[in-house]
Amino acid sequence: MFAYVKEALEAVKAREENVKVLHQTEKRMNQLTKKNEALSNQIEMRNEQIEELDRNIARKESEIHELNEKMALMHKEIHKTKQEKYDVNSQLRLAQSKLEKVEEEWKKHEEKKEQYERSTCERKVALTNLVRGLSQYAIGLQEINSIPIESEAFELELMELNELHERLMENFVSKYLPQCVNLIIPDVFKELLNYIDAKPFTQSYWLPENVTYAPAVHSMISFYHNHLTALIDLLSKRGLVVRGNEEAFLEVMKLIVLEVNYERLRDDFFLMEERIQESDPLDHVLHVYIQSLGEEEVRSFSNLGFLVEFLKRKRYGNYEKELLIEDDLLNEAQANYKAMKLERDLMRDKETTQSPPLMTMEAINEMNGLEFEEFLVSLLSKLGFRSSPTKNSGDQGVDILARKNDRVYAIQAKRYASSVGNKAVQEVVSGKEYYHADATWVITNNTFTPAALALAERTETTLWDGHKLEAVLEVYNM
Repeated sequence: MFAYVKEALEAVKAREENVKVLHQTEKRMNQLTKKNEALSNQIEMRNEQIEELDRNIARKESEIHELNEKMALMHKEIHKTKQEKYDVNSQLRLAQSKLEKVEEEWKKHEEKKEQYERSTCERKVALTNLVRGLSQYAIGLQEINSIPIESEAFELELMELNELHERLMENFVSKYLPQCVNLIIPDVFKELLNYIDAKPFTQSYWLPENVTYAPAVHSMISFYHNHLTALIDLLSKRGLVVRGNEEAFLEVMKLIVLEVNYERLRDDFFLMEERIQESDPLDHVLHVYIQSLGEEEVRSFSNLGFLVEFLKRKRYGNYEKELLIEDDLLNEAQANYKAMKLERDLMRDKETTQSPPLMTMEAINEMNGLEFEEFLVSLLSKLGFRSSPTKNSGDQGVDILARKNDRVYAIQAKRYASSVGNKAVQEVVSGKEYYHADATWVITNNTFTPAALALAERTETTLWDGHKLEAVLEVYNM
C-alpha cells in the first residue's frame, strides 16, 4: 500500500509539473502571439512602405520617361538646327561657288570679248587693206578702160559685204582646215604669192633651192588650183573681187585659219588652258606645250599655229617668226624640257619607298579593259575633269563621260596590243548623240590606223595615242 501511495504522490507531482509546463507553454504562446501580431503589423507597415516606394518609383519612371521624351525632342531640335545650319552653310558655299563661277565666266567673257575685238580689229585692218587694194584696182581699171567708178561708193559696198565674205571664208577654212593650215607658214605664204604673181598659172612650179617647206608649198599650190580658186570666184560673185589683191586676201585667210585651228585644237591643249596664267614666263608656256603633245608632234604646223594664236591671246606677243621660221626658240625649250625631265626622274629615283608608285606605260599595258577605264577616270579627274564610267552593257560606244567648263566629252577607252581601227571612232561618234556630248575622244595605249586617223579628222574626234598618253602621265605622276 505504501508503494501505491508513493505512485499516487508521484503521479500528482507529475501532474503538477505538467500543469506548470502547460502554463508556461500558454504563457510562451501568448508571448509569441503578441510578437507575431507585432511582426504582422511591422510587415503590413513595410508592405505599405513598399507600395509607397513602388508608387514613388512609378512616378519617377514616369518623370524619367517624360524627361527622355523631352531630351529626344531637344536632340531632334538640335539635329534640325545643325541640319539647318549645314543647309545654310551649303547654300552659302553654293552661292559662293556660283558667284566665283559667274566671276570666272565673266572674266572669260571679257577675255573672249577682248580677244574677239582684237581679232576683229586685225581682220578689219586686213580687210581694209584688201578693200583699199581693190579700190585702187578698180580705179586703175577706170583709168585704163574709162569706166566710171566711184571709189568711195565701191569701198562702202565692199564693206557692207564683209560679214558675208568672212562667214564664207570661215566655213571654207573649217571644211579644209588641214590644207589651209599651210598658209600660216611664212615660206608657204610667200611662195604661194610668188606663184600667183607668176602668170599664166601652172601647177608645175619650180621652187628656189632655199625654200624650207617645199612639200607644203607644192601641196598649197595644188590646193589653190583645186579649191581656193573656187572660193575666190564665189567671193567675186558676192561682190568681193580678189584678183589683183591676193596678198591682202591671203592675210585675212591666215588670220581666220589661226582662229579656226585654235578652236579646233583647244581640247587637245586643255593642259595649257588649265596650267598657264598670263603672268607665267614664256619658258613655262613652251614646256607645257611640249608636255601636252610629247616631243613627237611639237613641230606640226597645226600645233605650232595653235601655239602662235595662244601666245597672242594670252598677250605674250606675236611669235610667228620665232616659231614658224626660226628653230632656236623651240630647240632651246626642248633642250631645257629634256634637262628638267631628266632631273625630275633622277630625283624620283632617290625618293623613299613610302612614296606612291608612279604610273608607267608598262603598267598600263598590263591592265585589262576595265582597269584601263578606271585608270582613265582617275587620270581625267586629276586633270580637272568630272568623269565617271558608263554602264558596261549598253554603253552605246562610250566608256567614260567627262565634264569640264560646261562641255561634255564622250570617251572610248581602248587598251589594245595592236593599232586601233576606225570602228572605235565610229562607235564613239554614234554614242555622242545618245549622251548629248559636245566632243568625242578615243584614248589608247597603242597607235591608230590610217583609216582611224582619217575618220577622226572628218568627225573632229580627238585621238590620244600611246605617245600622247605618256606625255599626260607626267602630269598625273607629279
